[in-house]
Amino acid sequence: MLDDRIIYLIERCFPEPDRPKAQAALEACKPEWSHETVRCQIAAIAVSGGQLDHLHAAIDTYRIDFRDLLVAAGFAEDTKKHLTWQPDW
Repeated sequence: MLDDRIIYLIERCFPEPDRPKAQAALEACKPEWSHETVRCQIAAIAVSGGQLDHLHAAIDTYRIDFRDLLVAAGFAEDTKKHLTWQPDW
């Protein structure tokens, strides 16, 4: 089960028809989210721009090196930035 913040961001960032797919994509790799789970999931949502194909690419980036995902989202330097991140798109 995903964190409440992740569910909120999915609902805010993705069009209604894509929300179940976005949630499933994040849940499917949850066992792999070993490095700061919520931070990385929010980073994936942040770089997705609300597009499923970009979310899948972000998850692929996480699988290769989670640090690259954090850099892409702008979360690398501040370990708490994901807590206040809001979509601006």
